[in-house]
Amino acid sequence: MSVPVALMVGLGALATSCSTGAPEETLADDFLCQLPTPAARDAVLKAVGADEVSTTIFARPSTLVQRVEDDLRHWTTEKGALPTDVCLFQRVAGEPGGSVRISFQWATPEKGKVAGRPLRDARRYVVNGLPAEANEGDAKLSFSCVMPGDLRGASRQAQLVGWVALTGGPRQGLQSDGDVRHVTLAYLMAQRAVEALGCENEPLRGEPVVKPGT
Repeated sequence: MSVPVALMVGLGALATSCSTGAPEETLADDFLCQLPTPAARDAVLKAVGADEVSTTIFARPSTLVQRVEDDLRHWTTEKGALPTDVCLFQRVAGEPGGSVRISFQWATPEKGKVAGRPLRDARRYVVNGLPAEANEGDAKLSFSCVMPGDLRGASRQAQLVGWVALTGGPRQGLQSDGDVRHVTLAYLMAQRAVEALGCENEPLRGEPVVKPGT
């Protein structure tokens, strides 16, 4: 039986993220931060070392769309783009423990490798044919997200990177098992972002299957 996950929305963070220029909202405010499967919930709970977590929402769907579009308009292969934080999962009631942060950013594609900042001492994986990496503190994967409208051409030149950043919590079990959990979590949360962004190429289909990379 899966352990229930408490939801505590960071209203201040959400309010400051809103913009009058954001597209009309069609998805729930907490859509990006809903843990969509038992595998995602298990990954978060084990990462923070708790039976429950609180969720702080930094970006609702329309906010993510606006930031990703704005970043892409200013993105260059030399400059890159800063990550957009979306969710933070922590132990409830301020108890000591770890945290899990979900972020997305544009980066320059690298053939056969995950785009974006390299991870130190990273172990490589492949999830549904896409490159992924993980180490003690982070996991990430990158994929093509062809944006609709006037950004279609620019988005074909970049890749979107989904980040899972872990801090402070105890690591349960083998490191390789933790890697698989965190790469799986990165993929599942990125599926939410893909739906919100309307990626025309539908890059993240099906349940994630994580395999060792080369």
